[in-house]
Amino acid sequence: LIHGIGQIARYSIVLACIDRFICTSHTVHLRILSRPIVARILSISLCILVYICAIHILILTTITNRRCGQFPPYFNYYITYIIIFVSILPPVLMTIFGYLTYRNVSLLHIRIQPVRNSIHSDRNMITINQRDRELLTMVLAEAFFYIITMTIYPIILLEMTITNNMNMKKSTTYVAMENILIFIGILMGYLNSAVPFYIYLI
Repeated sequence: LIHGIGQIARYSIVLACIDRFICTSHTVHLRILSRPIVARILSISLCILVYICAIHILILTTITNRRCGQFPPYFNYYITYIIIFVSILPPVLMTIFGYLTYRNVSLLHIRIQPVRNSIHSDRNMITINQRDRELLTMVLAEAFFYIITMTIYPIILLEMTITNNMNMKKSTTYVAMENILIFIGILMGYLNSAVPFYIYLI
C-alpha cells in the first residue's frame, strides 16, 4: 500500500511534466489533450496500473527467520524493479519532458512578437515571461530534487545485491553501514514525497 502511494506520487509528477510539455506545444492536436477530463482518466488509470504492476510485492514478500521482507530468488527481481521503475524511469522522463517544455517555451518567445509601442502588449509579455519562468522553475526543481533524494537507495540496493550474489563475507561493521545507508535512502524517499508540496507553495 505504501509503495503504491509513493509510486502514484512519483508518476503523477511525471504526468504533470508531460502536461506542461503539451500545454506549451505549438501543435494544436497536442494542446487539446491538456483537459481536465483527460487528467482525471489518466489519474485513475495510473492508480490502477501502479497497483497491478506492484502486485508481486504483495504476493512474493514473505517471512523468513521471523523477518518480513524480500528474499532470494525474488530479492533480485525486486531490486531490478525498484532500480528501473522507482530510480531510473521517473527522473529520466522528468528530465526529457522538462527539456522539451523548456524548448517549447524558448520557441514561444521567438514566435510571439508583441507591438513595442503598446503598453498593454508589454504587460502581456511580462505576464508570459513570469508564467514561463515559474513553469520551468517548477519542472526543473521537481526533477532536480527527485534525482537528489532518490539516488542513495538504488545504489545501496544494487551494491547489496551484487555482494550477496558473490557470497561475500561481510563484517558486522560493513552490514551496519549498509543498514544505515538503507535507512537514509528510505528517509530520503519519504522526504521526496513532501518536496512537491513545498515547491508549489514557494
